[in-house]
Amino acid sequence: MAMVFLVLLVVSGSYRRVERVAILVGLFELLFIPAALLSHPNWGALANSVTSQPLLDPDYRFLLAVNVGAVIMPWMVFYQQGAVIDKKLARSDLRVARMDTLLGAIVTQVIMIAVIVATAAASTHSRTPLQENSVTNIVESLQPLLGTMGSKILVGLGIGGAGLIAAIVVSLAGAWGVGEALGFKKSLNLQFGEAKGFYSAFIFANLVGGGVVLSGISLTGLTLDIELLNALVLPLVLGFLLLIERAALPVEYRMRGAHKVIAWGLVLIVVAFGLFMAYDTVRNGFR
Repeated sequence: MAMVFLVLLVVSGSYRRVERVAILVGLFELLFIPAALLSHPNWGALANSVTSQPLLDPDYRFLLAVNVGAVIMPWMVFYQQGAVIDKKLARSDLRVARMDTLLGAIVTQVIMIAVIVATAAASTHSRTPLQENSVTNIVESLQPLLGTMGSKILVGLGIGGAGLIAAIVVSLAGAWGVGEALGFKKSLNLQFGEAKGFYSAFIFANLVGGGVVLSGISLTGLTLDIELLNALVLPLVLGFLLLIERAALPVEYRMRGAHKVIAWGLVLIVVAFGLFMAYDTVRNGFR
């Protein structure tokens, strides 16, 4: 049902419609914030875990790399590039676009923290161990406060919103990337007959995704491996972005001063970590 909904939405031939629906659906992710607070986390244990990082544990480094890959995803470059073009942004829109990106970066990380806190609290409050591919524990931990139906609605909408917005972004990023690589028309503002290759790539991505879900394989394990792969290819992606910034942007738009120092510093940290994780993964193998 979700796949059919996404395909019908995207082939409607309107970027604005897709963006508005995606934002509306994505807003349900904000429900994780009250979910985290209502799950009554142990704030002392949370603060202690922030200051205690077991970096010598290879399993912890694996999960750390997975989180990096989940936050700085290479395909996000294709998505934002495609979205900027489809929105027909001009140089006069640059300031607003930057604020849009900054706000999105902050909100998504607040939601990510809320998900981790809610899940951790649920695993300690639940009567049963936290199960892979299941949100039952989170629902159970909120039942004393919200009731059975209330907890199911809150968690269900949050998970559903996260899944749908991810499906929209990932499949569109793939379709835009394929379109650019193969040189065919690629825009949500075109009708299906005007951009058959673009829409076909999008539909194919959704069909594959639907098939993977129905196959019954461990989606958690698959997700962890994919996010680790994202972290491993980040050095290549971010390295090219820095080179493009120096070679392709007009001089007045290139980074300079403190902005340049901070950006290069953060990129070098991520690149170094990605290279180390490539070595670490080869040495220890995928989990």
